[in-house]
Amino acid sequence: MIFLLISTSSALICSGQTGKKTTGIASYYGPGFHGRKTSSGERFHQDSLTCAHKTFAFGTRLKVTNLKNDKSVCVRVNDRMPTYNKREIDLSRGAAKQLAMLSSGVAKVEIENLGLINLENEKTIAYTKKPKEASVVPKEETHDTFVIQLAVFKVYDNMIKFHDYVKLKGFGNVNIFKVKTKKETLYKIYLGPYINEEAPEADLKKLEEEKIDAYLRKKE
Repeated sequence: MIFLLISTSSALICSGQTGKKTTGIASYYGPGFHGRKTSSGERFHQDSLTCAHKTFAFGTRLKVTNLKNDKSVCVRVNDRMPTYNKREIDLSRGAAKQLAMLSSGVAKVEIENLGLINLENEKTIAYTKKPKEASVVPKEETHDTFVIQLAVFKVYDNMIKFHDYVKLKGFGNVNIFKVKTKKETLYKIYLGPYINEEAPEADLKKLEEEKIDAYLRKKE
């Protein structure tokens, strides 16, 4: 088994500064894409609370509300939609289920940008200052055994802040891996590696208690 999901609605931070709101049509994707790599480099899990969007940065938290029934869910952007797509957002099956839109397949929604996590008080902030030189040197990603993937960032400063936040929560083996694509450089934050699927059980439980979105994956 490659995935062990702990991304539930309670594991996502859905509070923060009120951001810009937009409305549009939401759809969802599921079984046909389960296990495939997303644009951020993560493996897609149909029951996680994630989404694809055209422009929002990876790691952005969005509050999505079904305007027909007023049900809401908080999702994390980890994938991209084609710019020509007329729909505003493509949700995971898990998020669509919470919005009660599985049967219809699409729904008119309101999308509120909650920004990225404020790593000091778990609210949202906007990063405007030039990042300080970090003491953490990202590693080139290698593939070995199991890791717990926590987040993927495009902005170096945000990545460092999240890394420090996880360390402050008491996790020791926090690693940063740099992934270069043709268009951008991404920074992935992992715990591990672990020698087998049983080894990270304590860390997974603690992450769930700390309400940090994470999943176990096997390095390819």
